[in-house]
Order: sequence, then C-alpha cells, then structure tokens
Amino acid sequence: MAAMTGQELIDAVKSHLGDRSSGMIGSIAVDTAVMNSVNKGLLRIGKKYNTKVLQRNLSLTVTDAAYRYAEPVLDSDGTTAISIKNYIKLVSVRSGETTGQPLVKLTTWRRDQLFPVTNISVTGRPQYYSVFASYLEFYPYPEDDYTISIRANIWPTKYTASNVDQVHPLGEQWDEALEAFATHDCFAKLQQSDDAASWYVIFRTALHDTKIAFEDDPDWAPEGDMLSPARGSGNQSIDPFVQNFN
Repeated sequence: MAAMTGQELIDAVKSHLGDRSSGMIGSIAVDTAVMNSVNKGLLRIGKKYNTKVLQRNLSLTVTDAAYRYAEPVLDSDGTTAISIKNYIKLVSVRSGETTGQPLVKLTTWRRDQLFPVTNISVTGRPQYYSVFASYLEFYPYPEDDYTISIRANIWPTKYTASNVDQVHPLGEQWDEALEAFATHDCFAKLQQSDDAASWYVIFRTALHDTKIAFEDDPDWAPEGDMLSPARGSGNQSIDPFVQNFN
C-alpha cells in the first residue's frame, strides 16, 4: 500500500471539517488552505526526523579549479529538485580508486580559524568540508579531479497545485500523523478550539506511535522529537576541535 497522495490527504481532512467543499478558510479557498496545512505538517515532521525515505546517495565532481561548490540541487535521478537538510557522510574518490577517503566536517567558523579561505597554496586531496550558505567548501584546495560521494538527508517536497496528485514523500507510516496535524491546523484556523485540541491529541498519539516504531529500527536517526527535548543531530561534526569549542 502506497502513501496517500496530496489530494487524498486534502479530501480526508475536508471530510473531518464538514461540508466546506466550496467554502473558505479565512480568505483562502478550502483546498488551498488544507494543502497549506499538509505542507506545514510535512515541514514540521521534516524538521524533527531523518526518515529513511528522505535519505539520498548523491555525488559532486570537484576539480583543481575551485574549493567551493554549490550543493547538489537534483535528486539521484538527475531531474527531481531537492533541498538538502544535512549531510551524513562525504567521501572523496579519485578516478580509478575502488575505495575512497571520508572527509571530516568542520563548522564554517572552525574552518576559517584553521584554514583561511584565501589560502590556496596548500593543495592536495580534500580532507575537510564545511557548509557555508548553499555551498560546500573543501580543504586542502583540490589538486586533482575527485568525485565526492555524499550521503544526505533531504527536506520533504511540499505540495503545489501541479504535484498534488503525487504521494507524499514521508511514506505511508506517516499518513495518520499528517492527516491529524492538517485537520488540527485547519480547525485552529477556523478558531474552533475544541476540535483543534481534539485533533492535536490524535496527532500526538499517531506521532508517538510512528516514532516508537522507527526507533526499533537500528537505522533510525531522529533529530529529536516533538514531545521531548532534542537529542542531537546525526549531522554533528566528528572533528574533536569542533567538539571542544562548541
């Protein structure tokens, strides 16, 4: 069974709201308002969890011409637009190699303390990377061509009028939580506090059950959760200097 499509989520939420098929929520048509609430739920879950369906294997080619490169913006299919949330691991691979070398992550602040950005006199195989704005910066300055193999978490794609018939990107395990959150959010917009509160309880329960189910999986990598303080990110630097200074 596949995850619900955006339209199926919208229709399910509308059925909870009552007969509003041609109505408005505030100044927005009900379908658009519900879609916005679904997107809000996608983003909220995406902020807190790294789900396996949003993990990607990507690649980036670096050359001896530059140390700074734009982050990948296309999925592994080469056509679907993505936005990277955080990086799990980067490995540099030279042409002809069968194994690569992992790169150590540095915060931008620490990278600038250790290696001045303008220093291009130190060349060699990239050993460190940092993320600045929408760029990846490598050090030492590459002296050859490398393929950077990337494991990353991406943000869930939001719905628009053009893709509402696609299944949502989190997987069917999150259907109930998304439907409950969007229903809660719509009732809150309608200022129906009792209904909003009731659906928020349903949302919290569905969220908790889904969270527990994934935590039994050894590959589950939460960013924390909505019901308790954050427990840390899988994107922490392994550089001991960064750990000591932050």
